[in-house]
Amino acid sequence: MASTSTFSLPTHAKIAFPEYSCKHGLKNQVFGASCSGYCARGVLFPISTPLIRSRRIFSLKSLIPMAASRPDGGSSRGTGGRRVYKQSQGERSLPRIPVNEIASFAIPAGVFVTVTFVLWKLVEKLLVPKPMSPSSGENKSSFPGMKWSFAAGTNLSSGVGLKIDRDSKQKLNEFAKELKSFRSVDMSGRNFGDGGLFFLAESLRYNQSAEEVDFSANGITAAGLKAFDGVLQSNIVLKTLNLSGNPIGDEGAKCLCDILVENASIQKLQLNSSGLGDEGAKAIAEILKKSSSLRVLELNNNMIDYSGFTSLAGALLENKTIRSIYLNGNYGGALGAAALAKGIEGNKSLRELHLHGNSIGNEGIRALMSGLSAHKGKITLLDIGNNEIGSKGAFHVAEFIKKSKSLLWLNLYMNDIGDEGAEKIADALKENRSITTVDLGGNNIHAKGVSNIARVLKDNSVITTLELGYNPIGPDGAKALAEVLKFHGKIETLKLGWCQIGAKGAEFIADTLKYNTTISTLDLRANGLGDDVGAVDNDVGAVCLARSLKVVNEALTSLDLGFNEIRDRGAFAIAQAFKANEDVAVTSLNLASNFLTKYGQSALTDARDHVYEMILVCPTQGHINPLLQFAKHLASKGLKATIATTHYTVNSINAPGVTVEPISDGYDEGGLVEAADAKVYRERFRAAGSRSLAELIQKLHNSSYPVNCVVYDSFLPWALDVAKQHGVHGAAFFTTSAAVSYIYYQVYHAMLTLPVMPEAAVVTVPGFPPMRRSDFPSFLTSPMSYPAYLEAVMDQFSNLEMADWVLGNTFQDLESEVSASNLITCIVISSVYVG
Repeated sequence: MASTSTFSLPTHAKIAFPEYSCKHGLKNQVFGASCSGYCARGVLFPISTPLIRSRRIFSLKSLIPMAASRPDGGSSRGTGGRRVYKQSQGERSLPRIPVNEIASFAIPAGVFVTVTFVLWKLVEKLLVPKPMSPSSGENKSSFPGMKWSFAAGTNLSSGVGLKIDRDSKQKLNEFAKELKSFRSVDMSGRNFGDGGLFFLAESLRYNQSAEEVDFSANGITAAGLKAFDGVLQSNIVLKTLNLSGNPIGDEGAKCLCDILVENASIQKLQLNSSGLGDEGAKAIAEILKKSSSLRVLELNNNMIDYSGFTSLAGALLENKTIRSIYLNGNYGGALGAAALAKGIEGNKSLRELHLHGNSIGNEGIRALMSGLSAHKGKITLLDIGNNEIGSKGAFHVAEFIKKSKSLLWLNLYMNDIGDEGAEKIADALKENRSITTVDLGGNNIHAKGVSNIARVLKDNSVITTLELGYNPIGPDGAKALAEVLKFHGKIETLKLGWCQIGAKGAEFIADTLKYNTTISTLDLRANGLGDDVGAVDNDVGAVCLARSLKVVNEALTSLDLGFNEIRDRGAFAIAQAFKANEDVAVTSLNLASNFLTKYGQSALTDARDHVYEMILVCPTQGHINPLLQFAKHLASKGLKATIATTHYTVNSINAPGVTVEPISDGYDEGGLVEAADAKVYRERFRAAGSRSLAELIQKLHNSSYPVNCVVYDSFLPWALDVAKQHGVHGAAFFTTSAAVSYIYYQVYHAMLTLPVMPEAAVVTVPGFPPMRRSDFPSFLTSPMSYPAYLEAVMDQFSNLEMADWVLGNTFQDLESEVSASNLITCIVISSVYVG
C-alpha cells in the first residue's frame, strides 16, 4: 500500500492523496480540495497533458472544484477564471442587466460547469486507483475510522487531521528503520507529534529488535496513543516504553491502559510529566492489578492527589511483580502517604519507593513508616526527600531504620530534621547493618548533629556514601568528621559542598587525606577555601589540600573544588602537587568557577602532561579516524597523546589537544599512489617507517615528555618491534570489529581453512550464527584475488604475543559472545583489553 501524504491549500482544508505519480511516471503536480468533514482524493496530472497547455480553451483553475462551506450551510463554487463575483456585487448589478444578456451568459456558463464536472469525474476515474479491499492486508481497529496495515506510515488517517510533509516523512522512515534495527532506540525530543507516532507505531508490531523505546517529549496527545492499538498487543519483545513529557493527560492514560491490558512483555513504563491526574492514576492502577510483567512504573511530576494514591495502593495489594514505583513531585500529602502505606503493607514484591517532593509531613511519614515496618517484602531503596519532615518525622524514620534489614539507600535530602533529627538517625544507624548510602543534605544540620553521625562511622563498616551538602556544619563539623575518617570507617564518597567549612575545615580534611585509604570521591564545592584569609596569605585551604596530594594516596580519584574563590596561588600549589607525585591517582579535578587567571590555568594545564601516550596509525581509509578518536579520548582524560602518521596524510589531521607528528612511508610526496603496487608499498613502509618511528621516539625521549607507550594500528606490526627495541610498552589497536578480527584470527591459526569452498553450504565459527560463503570477504573465498591485502590482514597476528595490551573496536551488544568469550581467550598475551 502506498504511503499517504497531505497537501494543503491556503484557504481550504487539508486533503490526502496517494503517491500515485511515482507508479505512473507523473510529475508531482497536485490539484484537489475538500470541504469541512469531507476528504477528496487529489488528482495528479502529467505536465505534458494537453489540458494544461490549452490555456485558451480552459483555465487551469477551472479543474479545481472549490468546495468551501458558507455560513448559511450552502456552498459557493468559484469559476476559476477572471470573473469572480461577490454576492453583494451580483445583487447590485442584477437590475441593470437585461434578461437576454443573463440568458446568453448563464447558458454557456452552465454548459461550461457541466463539461468541467464530467471531465473531473472522468479524470478521477482514470487516474485514481480504487481503494483496496480489506483482504489486502489491513486489520480492523477498535477505533472507528482508523485503518491499520503492516507497513510503517500506512496507518495514517485523514480523520485524525494529520499532516506529514516530505522531509518529515523521510526522517520518520529513518526512525522506523532504527526501530527495526536496534535493541535500544532513543527518539526523545524529536517533536513528531501524533502524526509521527501513527507513522512509527506499525514498526513495533511483531518487532523482534527493539526492547527499549524512548518516545518522550514529542508532543504526543491522547489521540496519538491510539496508534498503539493492535500494535502493543502483538509485540512480545518490547520491555521499556518511555512516553514521558507528552501531554497525554488522563484520557491518554486510559487509552494506553486499555491497550496494555493485553500486553505481556513491557516491564518498565515511564509516564513522567505527562499531565496525569487521579483518573489517569486510577486507569494505571487497573493495569497494575492485571499485569504479570510490569516491574518499574514511573509517574514523576504529575498531578496525582490523594485519590490517585489510594487507587495505586489498592492495586499494590493485588500486584505480585512490581519492583519500583516513582511518584516524585506529585500531591500525595499525608493522606496519600497513609493510603499508600496500606497497599505497601500487603505487597511482597516492591523493592524501591520514590516519594520525593510530596509534602508528606510528619504525620504522613508516621503512617508510611508504619506500613513499611509491616511490609512483607524487602524494601531496598527509600526516597523521601523534600517532604517537610522535621525532627518528629525523623523519629519515625529512625524507628524503621532500626528494624530494617534490607534497606540499602536512604534519601532524606532537603527536609528540616536539624541536629535533633540527625541525632535520632545516627542512633538508628548504630543498630542498622544494611544501609550503604545515606543522603542527609539540606537538613539544617550543624556541627553538633554531624558529630553524632561521625561517631556512628567509627564503628560502621557498611556505609560507603555520605551526603551532607547544604548543611552549615562549619569548621567544627569538618573537624569531627575528619578525626573519625582519618583511620576509621569505609566511606568512599563524601559530599560536603556548601557546608561553610572554610580554609580551617579544609585543613582538617587535608590532614585526613594523608592517612585515609578509602575515600575516592570528595566534593568540597563552595566552602570558601580562598575567602577567609588576607591577600598576603590567601588560598590557605587549597594549599593545604595540595600538600596532602603530594602524599601517596591510591584511593582518591575525584576532587571537586568548584565555587571556592581559589586564586592562582592555590592553582600553582595543586599543579606542583600533581607534578611531584607521580603516583597520584586523581583522574578528575574540578576547579570551575574560581578566581583563576591565565597563569593559574596554564599551570594546571601543564600538570596534566605528566602522563604521555603516543598513537601510531595506518594511513589508509577506515584506520586513521578510529585511532584519532581514541587519541582525543585519551587527551580528554588528561593524558598527553600524539598521532604519528605519514608525511602525505599529516596535514589532513586536525585534532585540538592532540599533537601530530610525521613519519615516512618512503613515498612522502604522493603516498600509496606512488608505489608500483600494494606489496611494494608495504615493504617500503616497513623499512622507512621503522627508521623514522625510531627517530621520533628518540627525539621525544630527550624532551620533557618521553614516550612510555606506543599504541599502533594492528596493520603495522613492525611498530611493536620498534617500541620493544626502545624499551617502550606496545599496544595493538584493531580498527576492525571484534567479530571480524576473530575470523581473521581463526584463519591465521588454520582453524578456518582457505579458501571457503563454494560447496560448503554452511560454515561454522564459534560464537557466530551459521554462515555461508557469501558472508565472507572475497579475499577469504578467493585468496589470490587480493593477495597483498590478505597478507596484511594475517600479519596483524605475527608478533601479537609480544604486545602488552590489545585494544579492540567492538559493539558490545552485537558482539558480546565474540568479544567476551572467544577473542579474549584465544589471543593469549600478558593482558587484554577489548572495547
